Amino acid sequence: MFRKNIRAEKIDTAFEAVLQSLSPTKGMMAIVKSMLKTAWGQREAQAKAMKVEIRSGIAQLDKQLDSLLDRIVETNNGTVIAAYEKKITKLENEKLIQLEKLDKKAKPKHTMEEIFELAMTFLSNPWNIWKNGELAMRKIVLRLAFKEHLVYDRENGFRTPQVSVIFRFLDDLSLKSKMVRSRRLELPRELPHSDLNAARLPIPPRPHFRG
Repeated sequence: MFRKNIRAEKIDTAFEAVLQSLSPTKGMMAIVKSMLKTAWGQREAQAKAMKVEIRSGIAQLDKQLDSLLDRIVETNNGTVIAAYEKKITKLENEKLIQLEKLDKKAKPKHTMEEIFELAMTFLSNPWNIWKNGELAMRKIVLRLAFKEHLVYDRENGFRTPQVSVIFRFLDDLSLKSKMVRSRRLELPRELPHSDLNAARLPIPPRPHFRG
């Protein structure tokens, strides 16, 4: 019984370390926040363009409906009138579909501030949400943080976790940032003196990321 409790505590500690390792630095979070703002701006622009397109389509449907109604008034042929009425019914159904699309895009379910707050809270410290969350919230954390179930080995602890797309993206972004900071321009010794000015490229200051 005592050994079982010790093993459970060891697993909990190892899992805590895995979740805490996912937390990016403050500098990296600033980059992510900037990227989210850009993505949100692009999404809003796309939504506006879609609304314009839907309204234009509705206007075209109205014109077709008016034209068909005028034709019905001008004819006494029952067969022609029936055909026009059939087309009118089809156009009215299409118009209802477009109006429903427009209504759905009229107002987003969440504001930009709400999206940022939720995303930043989770990405900055998933362990804190896990530690203070109920069972349902903990399941959400696992689903958002890891691509697959974690595997624990008695000898070596948790195997390398398969993190979700967002945390894999953060890892790749962090790695690329480190490569940029450590990059140096080295001039070959045989470079002629006349080419030195061309080789002295401006090097931007190294960004400082605070954990």
